[in-house]
Amino acid sequence: MLHSVIISANQEEKAFLKAKEEARKLLITNPDLEKNPDFFLITDLRTIKINQIRELKQAFSLKPYQEKYKVALIKNAHLLTQEAQNALLKTLEEPPPKCFLFLTTNNKEALLSTILSRCQIIELREKSPDQRTEEVSQNHQEVKDLAEKIIKTGVAGRLKLATSLAYNNQEATQFCLNQLAFFRRQMRQKPDRNLVFLNQQFFQAINLLKVNVNPQLVVGNLLLSYPKSLKIEPTGRQGKTS
Repeated sequence: MLHSVIISANQEEKAFLKAKEEARKLLITNPDLEKNPDFFLITDLRTIKINQIRELKQAFSLKPYQEKYKVALIKNAHLLTQEAQNALLKTLEEPPPKCFLFLTTNNKEALLSTILSRCQIIELREKSPDQRTEEVSQNHQEVKDLAEKIIKTGVAGRLKLATSLAYNNQEATQFCLNQLAFFRRQMRQKPDRNLVFLNQQFFQAINLLKVNVNPQLVVGNLLLSYPKSLKIEPTGRQGKTS
């Protein structure tokens, strides 16, 4: 059975990231989507044509190589031409087994009503100020917990951790930015030579990622640079200094 989901958001990139997150939950053998033969991505900046949907149908006709399911993701689904939408509709009406399909869009009204009716629709709504404040607080705690885990972990454990933090360039960069922001706040609370060194390592890692150096290699080297002697100030002190 084909499980089809439309993820809609004002910012298409948010919908795309959510879809990739859901895809990884299904593709557990190899969560690196770019290298997983059971993952199929369709994307275009102008129009998505019928030939691309035919390629999707061909991919779905094959059994999974290494996963339990095959997963496809159509980014910017509102760019599907009328012909492509009609071809996709036939796939939704006669679903192949063990296949999941995600469509992301910031304009779901551009899709045929018959496609909408055959898909589960997830709306990513804008958060209220209170929700954003709560989310920032929760994210701060998660980043702090991860930093403490890295510091306590040995060399082999850090390298293993790097593989889960850097599926691709985008996620590796986000990890670096989150940790950089956290340790900058730490440095404002209590300046430390180790923190100055670590912040320099973050900037170096981000610059390497900008020129497409292997993200797992970059993050692996970065994690090895976390000083074992580094002490993290309690979260409760956050915001007491400027």
